[in-house]
Amino acid sequence: MLTALLEQKVFTTIQFTREELRRIRSKGVPFHCPYCASPMSLRIGNRNIPHFAHMSRPECIVENQNESPKHLLSKQLLYDRLNSLYRDVRLEHYLKELNQIADIYVKTDSRKIAVEIQCSNIPIPELEQRTHGYLRDGITPFWVLTQSLKRKKLLKLSSFQQAFIRYSPQLHYFLLHFLPELNSFHLYTHLYPVSISNFISTAPVIIPVSQFTLPLTISELPFHHLKPLIRIIRSARYFWLTIFYIDI
Repeated sequence: MLTALLEQKVFTTIQFTREELRRIRSKGVPFHCPYCASPMSLRIGNRNIPHFAHMSRPECIVENQNESPKHLLSKQLLYDRLNSLYRDVRLEHYLKELNQIADIYVKTDSRKIAVEIQCSNIPIPELEQRTHGYLRDGITPFWVLTQSLKRKKLLKLSSFQQAFIRYSPQLHYFLLHFLPELNSFHLYTHLYPVSISNFISTAPVIIPVSQFTLPLTISELPFHHLKPLIRIIRSARYFWLTIFYIDI
């Protein structure tokens, strides 16, 4: 967690340097969980993002959420970016009606958006349930995939990763992949399945976090970006036609 309560006020680690956090911690001030009010410790390492952890194992909505360094870094980067674009951006926001914590919650004049960062697999029915819960409450969910992807000539996606594929008239079927360690997104467009897990796609469009927006906006892809895709599709079609002909 990146937030805790200090003297009944929300305290966020990403607003301070490590040196400032060490000075605050040295004063022995008590931090408490915003959700269950139990004591929390402030952990400040040299590699991971400074964060809070429960000092014991209470019954808490975040009790079993062991966040990876990638998840913590993703939240920091996306919060900083969205906070520069919108006035009402909340980190680790608890939605009482849904009994759910959004990694980042954005409220604009016309929309409410919950950004969910997914580093590990969860059951797809759970993902669907959480999505429907947001929608019923008038909140647009924006799922961010950070898992490693396998790509050589083809993009190999697990069934869980395929759940993040979306469609737009401009990009056709596409997948947005976040790489916090590179401070950027990779956008794979015009996905075309050739097997249960392999997809043809364009070379990824790299979107720096500094250019990320909600909703995602991107200029029209130039034709030269699609040329390799056309060659791959023709090659794959020829291969399958050849196999089919031999089988006959």
